Amino acid sequence: MTGKLVSHRYHYRNLSHANICKILEDADCQVTTQNLRMRHLPAKLTRTAIIARRNTASAKNQPKL
Repeated sequence: MTGKLVSHRYHYRNLSHANICKILEDADCQVTTQNLRMRHLPAKLTRTAIIARRNTASAKNQPKL
């Protein structure tokens, strides 16, 4: 319900699944995707879970925010 109330504030272009994965991989992340199951409704209708984990060597070289 909250998403419906605030979604009109966000204006961003849609990115394809392949483009999102490429951006994350270019940032030296290991990317896996997982389709959502029936228990995840209503998110299942429009979303795929994208899990990105930064490689350990890269994470050590990054400055902490």
